[in-house]
Amino acid sequence: NTTYNMDIKINSYNYTHTSAQWAMGLPFQIESFGHFFACDEYFTEREKLSSYLLIYTKSGRGSIFYEGNELTATKNTVVLINCMKYQYYKTNSHDCWEFMWLHIGGTAIGYYCNLINEDQANVIDVGENAEVDNIFDKIFLLTTTGSDNADIKFSNYVTALLTEIILCKKRNTREFKYLSHKNEI
Repeated sequence: NTTYNMDIKINSYNYTHTSAQWAMGLPFQIESFGHFFACDEYFTEREKLSSYLLIYTKSGRGSIFYEGNELTATKNTVVLINCMKYQYYKTNSHDCWEFMWLHIGGTAIGYYCNLINEDQANVIDVGENAEVDNIFDKIFLLTTTGSDNADIKFSNYVTALLTEIILCKKRNTREFKYLSHKNEI
């Protein structure tokens, strides 16, 4: 079941992609993709959707209620959630919440979600990351222009994107540990 209020600006968009049958064994498939400029009344509430949702916040702020926790998505952060579980997310600012999103399936997405989130969902700060922006641009371009090799390219782009997110998480954790250690000395 899904309940939503699509209070989004006219320049928002979304695309749906249907993978070829042969691509079902790939590590990742992009099922849908979008870029929303979500206004005050925007929200989505759902569960039992067989995909994973990656939300990349470009500006503004959103609240994501997932696994009994409230996560705050702010500029340059990423959240990855399993849509089989209950989730509710909404704009949490008077300004628009601008975010790009991917619904991802595939044979490896569950494993990568566990790598990124470990015990619970995390908000990952990716900073001013040209690589993340570049990958989203490639996905958008491929979605809008099409290609005979779209499925394999999508899988490659998602691999690169999730790898970059994991590296950012490790970098952030290492910096935190370094600062904590430095303060103890």
